[in-house]
Amino acid sequence: MIRWPNYKEAVAWMRANAQILASVAEFERQLICERTLAGVRAARAHGKALGRPRRVFRRDEAVRLRAEGLSWRSVAQRLRVPVSTVVDACRCTEIVPTEARDGDCKPMANDLPA
Repeated sequence: MIRWPNYKEAVAWMRANAQILASVAEFERQLICERTLAGVRAARAHGKALGRPRRVFRRDEAVRLRAEGLSWRSVAQRLRVPVSTVVDACRCTEIVPTEARDGDCKPMANDLPA
C-alpha cells in the first residue's frame, strides 16, 4: 500500500480511480446492450418466437359464457385460466363478434376484478 504524505492528494487519487472505474463500467454496460440487441435481432431473423408464450384456451367459449351472464371469475374457473386473461380475451375486438361486443360482453366498471 502506498502511504501518502498528503491526505488531500490521496483523496484526489481515490476520486480519479473511482471515475476511471465508473467510465469502464459504463463502457461495459454499453457493450452488453449492443450484444443483447444483436442477439435479439439475429433470433428474429431466424424466425424465433420471442417473449412470453401465449396462453392457449377457447376464447370463443369465454365470450359465449360471458354472454350467458356468468361472472368473470366463474368463466375463468370453468376455463382454468386467470380472470385477467378472460377479461382481455373478451375485450379483444378481433375475436369478439360485433353483436357480442355491443351487448353483454362489455365489462362494466363494477364487474371487473379488484
